[in-house]
Amino acid sequence: VPLPEDDQMTIELLYFPLKEGSSVMKYALRGRHDGKVFDILLTLARVLHEEQEELELGDKTKTALIEEKENNGGSDEKTIRQMARNMTVVRMESGYISNIQPDTWDITKLSSKETGEIPLLFVYEVDPRISEEEEEERVDDTNNTPKGDDLPSPASPLKMKYSFLAICQRKVEIGNSPFLHPWYQRVFGTPFLLRVADLEGYTGRDLYDLVAKRVEQYVPAKVLKFLIQNRNDIDKG
Repeated sequence: VPLPEDDQMTIELLYFPLKEGSSVMKYALRGRHDGKVFDILLTLARVLHEEQEELELGDKTKTALIEEKENNGGSDEKTIRQMARNMTVVRMESGYISNIQPDTWDITKLSSKETGEIPLLFVYEVDPRISEEEEEERVDDTNNTPKGDDLPSPASPLKMKYSFLAICQRKVEIGNSPFLHPWYQRVFGTPFLLRVADLEGYTGRDLYDLVAKRVEQYVPAKVLKFLIQNRNDIDKG
């Protein structure tokens, strides 16, 4: 009698946390063959949440922690789901991000065409989205707004629109065989990923300040004054 096939598989991933000073971590998680990408993110969020609880456990016993969870009435699951919503899977090339893998995709869609296996996934923690409850309220407010020929359309969109900004790191080096110019730019290191709400409303200066604020922790102090300048001083000049 043949053994039943395992309906789960092991998925390895690298997780890039958003918190300053945090290290990139590698995880191996179990997921269903018929699952979605979001299911993997939920599993990862649950693992991260449990790790955080262990760090904050302190003098509490496991029994006391279980009782506290029961009293919270399932708030942990809401927290875990929100953590998963603040993650995204990307396709990583040599030093840059080529595209975003939607969390609605089937996991099997990420498998390699050559081997049929799921490759190492790259998961980024990104800037938080509004909660699902807030999104539902936005939809309700829009649907309840009266409409007519003499009334303007609702100012707020039906759903918050999010955009991703993939930022690669480059440095200038001298070319070995210069043709038109002795210098060339080489991509290196780990790229950054930003999620921006309603990008259409940003000016070029707003976008520059947003990126500068995110990369500030990686920039030497002596060049910070060139990276971030006081907005008022610029406007006065």
